[in-house]
Amino acid sequence: MLYEENESVELKEILIDKVKHEISAFINTNGGIIYVGVKDDGTVVGIPQSEKDQVDSKLSSWIRDVYYPNPNQFIKFHFNSDNVLVIEVLKGVHKPYYIIGKGPVPAGVYIRIGRSTRQATQDEILQMMVESSGYSYESDISKIQDLHFSSFIIHCEKGNLEFSADKYQALNFLTIDKRFTNLALLMSDENPIEVKLAVYKGLTSNEFKVKKEFKGSLVSIATQVLEYASLFNDTSAKIVDYQPQRIEIKSFPGVSLREAVINALCHTDYSRPSNIKVEFYDDRVEISSPGGIFGGVTLDDILHGKQTFRNPGLINIFGKLDLIENYGTGLRRIMDAYPRFDQSVIFDVSNSFFTVKLPNMNYHDHEAKGVNGVNDGVNGVNDGVKNFESIILEIIQDHPGLRVPGILEIAKKQHQELTINIVENRVADLKKKSLIMFEGVPKTGGYFIIKK
Repeated sequence: MLYEENESVELKEILIDKVKHEISAFINTNGGIIYVGVKDDGTVVGIPQSEKDQVDSKLSSWIRDVYYPNPNQFIKFHFNSDNVLVIEVLKGVHKPYYIIGKGPVPAGVYIRIGRSTRQATQDEILQMMVESSGYSYESDISKIQDLHFSSFIIHCEKGNLEFSADKYQALNFLTIDKRFTNLALLMSDENPIEVKLAVYKGLTSNEFKVKKEFKGSLVSIATQVLEYASLFNDTSAKIVDYQPQRIEIKSFPGVSLREAVINALCHTDYSRPSNIKVEFYDDRVEISSPGGIFGGVTLDDILHGKQTFRNPGLINIFGKLDLIENYGTGLRRIMDAYPRFDQSVIFDVSNSFFTVKLPNMNYHDHEAKGVNGVNDGVNGVNDGVKNFESIILEIIQDHPGLRVPGILEIAKKQHQELTINIVENRVADLKKKSLIMFEGVPKTGGYFIIKK
């Protein structure tokens, strides 16, 4: 048998006290196996037959007396054919498991990060306690009770979602004693959460080109961030190996950018005092959100279809408003947007943050163009807006009398990142510029080019 350390395997030559930390780390993270009687390089030294009873007794006493809560049901051990002690540790369900005498503080609680074991921070310990208790931030009582929903109502009307005071309970906006929940707070005009978007010059965050903050109802934040971020998703035409003709390639292909933003909004731990960030660098965009993976699953579990929802009420609302297309498939859809490229998506996961890094597929083209490249910096925002307006004008020219849903249906065939909110906003701008007008009654009329 080949012995090699990785994030779920630890090698130890003898059963020293440090193994207590490894057991604590595995049970507080995602489980793992400890092989005792194996050197760090994988060389087997084994446990002498004369010492097996002593080792058995020592480990048994640790499992019985060292940890709280008692982890007996999550730890099994035996000696294999190499005379190696195999300690199998399952992921615990009542975290944190701490070393008695130290208590539920960093000195007594360990976690596994990659191939390393370290003390948990106080914040990580608190998060374990919260998750073990079944606490739901969404359902907790909002500290702000004077809430208003003017923005949310507008989005509900656009999305054909019925919303009024008598729907509060059904949407989990009220507690049993009729007080507003944190889910109501997130959807209200008074929502304190901000999303920060930045565009940097170069590959570091030393110099800003654009800096913007989005506030208000989380639904409004979602639509605004999606629209604004799409302005930095440039298109380049190029020759590629698998196509005989030039094709247009988005910097962040397919639905990758949209899904990464929506994933962050849906799965953020809003109980943490931090913000979602969308950060554009020349070669990539990074979307980071507070809170690691929820529910004790791993990234691999999620990529293979396992679903856990930290914010089920929020996801339900986003689904009803068509901000989510397929529940639980966001990360897979992000990866599927990049299969034909030689660069891949990076998921950076910790207990405190979840970050998605999307490589810019047009980076080298932009690098060659320099400051005169298409959509560079702030001018790029204006160019992007004008580009969407031109698309809409062309569609109305070719299909006079279309309404917004019809315009969107045609536009998305070439521009998947477009949303109904982007189209509505650009149509409104075109009306203000007297380039188009609405003719007919609201239910059956449509948009036409104003001839000059």
